[in-house]
Amino acid sequence: MFFSRRRRGPDRYLPWKTAALLAGIGIALLGFELESRWVVNLAIAVVLAGFILRFFDRGAS
Repeated sequence: MFFSRRRRGPDRYLPWKTAALLAGIGIALLGFELESRWVVNLAIAVVLAGFILRFFDRGAS
């Protein structure tokens, strides 16, 4: 219920999360332009993969 304000350290997956978000945006725009449902679904899957990285261990690398 309550959020912890304690620092968790550097996020070693941040570049992967950022890349997944940007790739998902690019793929989604392409899917919109091509009016292709499966390309848009691929974009959603890419963004979800980046979101799943949020739950991986945060530790100093």
